[in-house]
Amino acid sequence: MWIKSRGATKDMGKMLGGDEEKDPDAAKKEEERQEALRQEEEERKAKYAKMEAEREVMRQGIRDKENVVAVVELEGDDAVRRLLLTSGF
Repeated sequence: MWIKSRGATKDMGKMLGGDEEKDPDAAKKEEERQEALRQEEEERKAKYAKMEAEREVMRQGIRDKENVVAVVELEGDDAVRRLLLTSGF
């Protein structure tokens, strides 16, 4: 039983490292793609900055309501004791 070969496909040369078809607008398309990625990244950062600001407003409201003083300079057990003392527990 013999199978007839239809020959290499058009893309076979590319896969084997042969000549690639050059796109005359490739540089422009790549620049547009990079600009779109930069813009999406800026929008994403702005979105998350806005969400974090909203969360901080909510956190501050809870701190004010519970009379908790945020302690930044202390870490570990000292910070926990200070928070518990200032919150009334």
